[in-house]
Amino acid sequence: MWTFQLQNIVEFLQTLLYLVQDPENVLLRPVQDHLCQHMVLQSDCKQQPDSLVPCPTSDDIKYRFTRLSVDCVDIYLVESGSALNVQVGH
Repeated sequence: MWTFQLQNIVEFLQTLLYLVQDPENVLLRPVQDHLCQHMVLQSDCKQQPDSLVPCPTSDDIKYRFTRLSVDCVDIYLVESGSALNVQVGH
């Protein structure tokens, strides 16, 4: 019983330490103005005067980044007279 609780505490601390040191999750200071797709500062761009959103940069238009994280997959297959449960987790 004690070893199971100790193992959970150690795993929690390892995960916390990893997330704190992970360079991918570091918050970056935002840069105030970038060059928009028309090669002027976003705050000075007059191509979209009625828009509340600043004119996008060329990198914003070219690249999109999506992150997906799956911690656990739990599948139940039930048929008449039989059942299958497959669970894969981290």
